[in-house]
Amino acid sequence: MSDMKKCSKCGIEKDESEFYKKRSQKDGLNSQCKGCVREYSVNNKDRIKKYQSEYRTKNKENIVDYQKEYRTNNKARLVAYFKKYRAHEKESIDIRRKGYIEQNKNDVKLRKKMYYDQNKERLAEKKRQYYNKNKERLLEYQKRHRDQNKDDISLQKKEYSAQNKESISIRQKKYRTNNKELISERKKAYYVKNKERILSSHEGTYIKSRLGVL
Repeated sequence: MSDMKKCSKCGIEKDESEFYKKRSQKDGLNSQCKGCVREYSVNNKDRIKKYQSEYRTKNKENIVDYQKEYRTNNKARLVAYFKKYRAHEKESIDIRRKGYIEQNKNDVKLRKKMYYDQNKERLAEKKRQYYNKNKERLLEYQKRHRDQNKDDISLQKKEYSAQNKESISIRQKKYRTNNKELISERKKAYYVKNKERILSSHEGTYIKSRLGVL
């Protein structure tokens, strides 16, 4: 049988499981029961919020240092906890995330851009390493995705091209200007690889002239 404890607020004697843990107390439990704590929180919501905000502002550096130290000392336990939490609450997490993104589109977009700008090289290197490590699996997935979604992908490309015609034209022109030699080499390599097919086609002469090999 569990021990009993008397709540300092309501005066009712309750099972110890009805009290939150509090290390600073002699018995390791809060003096008020969970019910009274919840009631106080509801009735004093604005005051508590204001106090917490002021406390965080005054103790920002100490809080950051404490959190960093706690994460370092409890890394394995935190990883296990969040993995278990995400597995059990996957649906509710997705709903909250989508709701937050929908309500804060501009802020989310701005933060992403700032993070990318500040970590561009590190992200690029990380992306390269991941691709090299998972190249075959990624290529297989991309091929399967294209095969299964041909119509949707084609429609998306057409819509994007129609909506961004001018910017696409500018990017293409800039790319051709900055990569003349590379493009020329690719054209020649393509011609060498497909020479017989090109020559046998009725458009062979035109294609050769376009490739710049005549």
